[in-house]
Amino acid sequence: MGILLENEFYFNELELIADELCTFFFAGMKTVQVSTANTICYLDANPDVKKKLLEEILPVVEAVKDDIVEKLDYDTVMDFEYLHQVFYESLRIEPPAQLGTHATVS
Repeated sequence: MGILLENEFYFNELELIADELCTFFFAGMKTVQVSTANTICYLDANPDVKKKLLEEILPVVEAVKDDIVEKLDYDTVMDFEYLHQVFYESLRIEPPAQLGTHATVS
């Protein structure tokens, strides 16, 4: 909000600022849950993609199954290239927040 208040474009445009804040709120609300649910639905509808994804993930998970919380680290998950591609594709197909504002300053 501070950035909007300091920006010349939004100067004395409280309605426009409120509109932008609503957009930020809706865009941030439950996006992880919606994006994950969408990805799972698309995987269910595309068994070949699901199979390829599991081929990437399962060997790593199997190797750490005795203590997955401690042994499966962030860097390892970030190396799952196909997982990222699948997730980003589901975001492309169906973004979790499809509303935006088209307000203009007069």
